[in-house]
Amino acid sequence: MPEAERPANNPSVTYTNSRRDLLLYQWQMVFRARPNQLGFGLMIPATGLSVLVQMGPTPGGYLAAVVYMVLAIPVVLALVGLVFLIGMSRRANRSVLTRHTVTLDATGVLEETAYGRCEAYWTGVDRIVDSGGYVYVFTTQLGAHIIPAAAFAGAEQRQAFVAYARQRLEQADAAAPESAPAR
Repeated sequence: MPEAERPANNPSVTYTNSRRDLLLYQWQMVFRARPNQLGFGLMIPATGLSVLVQMGPTPGGYLAAVVYMVLAIPVVLALVGLVFLIGMSRRANRSVLTRHTVTLDATGVLEETAYGRCEAYWTGVDRIVDSGGYVYVFTTQLGAHIIPAAAFAGAEQRQAFVAYARQRLEQADAAAPESAPAR
């Protein structure tokens, strides 16, 4: 719906994402996704077990396995962080690291930046997450509008924004045809 047709009383927020916002979002997506949690949860003990198998079930082997697992966790985290930092060039993420205006209305979510407009109907919104200093409006499993808490005038505005979004999402789910995939 063109901006002129949108009522002025719809929840709206304007903000600019920083590299920190993007990094925290990417970090959360890596470690909050269930398949990734399972992978990391299995990888560390598996590497320790492989060390134990190579060294044999001796006191030195057990110690080496524990030390390896304790060292493997920070090394893996550091490598993941390095990959994120390398991928955070300004040009590649210019449409994220810019000024955004996100407006909610009865039909869906509209995001406008200097680079374009993105509109998603409520039936196309996956979920709303209010966590860790951010409000995320997910339009896919891993893709979201990243709205920092600082974008809101206060906790009340943030809570009202989230409540409105969740209410609209529930209404869209209730009205969805039976053939629609479940969330």
